[in-house]
Amino acid sequence: MHIDVPLLPFFGADTPISDISAGKVQEYRVHRQTSRIDPKTGKAKKPARAALHGETVTLRQVLKTANRKGWIDALPDMTAPYKSSGKVEHRAWFSPDEYKTLYEHTRKRARNPPKPRWKAECENFHDYVLFMGNTGLRPDESARLELRDVQIVKDEATGERILEIEMRGKRGVGYCKSMPGAVMPFERIRKRKNLMPTGVFLERRRET
Repeated sequence: MHIDVPLLPFFGADTPISDISAGKVQEYRVHRQTSRIDPKTGKAKKPARAALHGETVTLRQVLKTANRKGWIDALPDMTAPYKSSGKVEHRAWFSPDEYKTLYEHTRKRARNPPKPRWKAECENFHDYVLFMGNTGLRPDESARLELRDVQIVKDEATGERILEIEMRGKRGVGYCKSMPGAVMPFERIRKRKNLMPTGVFLERRRET
């Protein structure tokens, strides 16, 4: 049932199984979240978590069978980039006005530090606030962030420069696309701290 109803109509019966990549699997998840429209509300009708999980398991079994038969060399990464916990938790958040107040104060402190020797730290903290506000990363994720995990790219939809971030964790690799406002803070931090390939926010500097 999973193959006949949601999987084949999306992937296509004539699609070579070797063409099913990690990106294609993610496109399928997005499709399932947005393809059905509730006629009463006009909004997307999302499938139940268990239903989408069952479909993903079925797809994985198909790919495993193809791998055992030698039709594909390896299975694509099928982990959900933004997989949420089954337990719903509400996190603390800033309102737009509160966030504006925060970054205006950190910008003021960066321009006029209490002591001259604190200037670099104040500038780094200001850029850290902007980076976090425009990426949505958790503090522990930003602490593990390495220079190799961040790329500056041109967003196809808007034409603006954004950051593409790879987050490595216990569940595999997750991906994050930033807002355009994260690019300049990242560039300033990278230049100011003379970063090595590892450690964006940790104090690791190239030896001179």
